[in-house]
Amino acid sequence: MLAGITSLWAGLRARAWFVSALKWGGIIASIALTILFQFKRAERAARAAGRADVESRVLLQRAAQMTRIENAQRRMDQAGADKPRGRDDLSARMRNKTF
Repeated sequence: MLAGITSLWAGLRARAWFVSALKWGGIIASIALTILFQFKRAERAARAAGRADVESRVLLQRAAQMTRIENAQRRMDQAGADKPRGRDDLSARMRNKTF
């Protein structure tokens, strides 16, 4: 069986059209694979760009949230600093109407 396949292969390799077909088949296969890999590469780049866009939006949202939190903490700290220290301070503020 192997001898028959070997002789068939040798007979086909001797024909010019078969050699030409192999050559052109190889060229077409390499072009097709190159195009396929370029599509995959472009798809990966687009996915990475989309991830970068999402990450930048998330970072902007976090920055805005941190700003709101810092403002609230600053207001609470200011309110704590301005509160009366005791009953005498509270009564003095209420008499002066500065409470």
